[in-house]
Amino acid sequence: MSRSITSSLTLVASLFLASSASAQQAPAAAAPTQPASSAPAANGEFVAPLQQQTQPSYVPQSVALSGPATIGDYEEGAPMPAGYHPERRTRRGLVIGGAVTFGTLYLISAMSAAIAADTTSYQCADGSYPYGSTANCRRASNPLAALYAPVVGPFIQMASTDSSTGRMFLAIDGAAQAAGAAMFIYGLASPKTVLVRNDLGSVRVVPQVAKGSSGVALVGEF
Repeated sequence: MSRSITSSLTLVASLFLASSASAQQAPAAAAPTQPASSAPAANGEFVAPLQQQTQPSYVPQSVALSGPATIGDYEEGAPMPAGYHPERRTRRGLVIGGAVTFGTLYLISAMSAAIAADTTSYQCADGSYPYGSTANCRRASNPLAALYAPVVGPFIQMASTDSSTGRMFLAIDGAAQAAGAAMFIYGLASPKTVLVRNDLGSVRVVPQVAKGSSGVALVGEF
């Protein structure tokens, strides 16, 4: 009886010691997963892994890249936006508009004067119209000769005509020629200030004078 009790106590003590030893043992840390290394192919060439970790990068965007190429309504003295610089440019709209207006109307006036000169009859000493030689005859004065003068020609011609309709057209012609000439001169004489993006290049034609030669050259800004 006592022998069986002793055997039972010995078995219980052995189980208790085994469970205590397993509880005190720390769990093994999991080994870090290594990425699959590339292996050489059958022909000996290096094969890159399918997945590669890249470092994210950030490229700052210029403020001017999102804006217009030029800002034409800039007033001198006002704050200048970042990424722009001022430039002086000819008022192209006034130059083109003035040149077209003046040139078209003056061409019409000059052509009218030339046609009138060709259709003017000859005046001969004996009062006859020459059908052959005009040696003793001269052409009568051109009634529209004043139209050869730009701007002031139509106003001068108004004094030589008796037609109210003709005077009205001459007044419109002279006023339009004067307006076109004024637009053209003002566009050239008073350039305006515009803002241009710094990242834009430009090419200009400038005169070039050197020793023994002269000409023009192309100047680029980038």
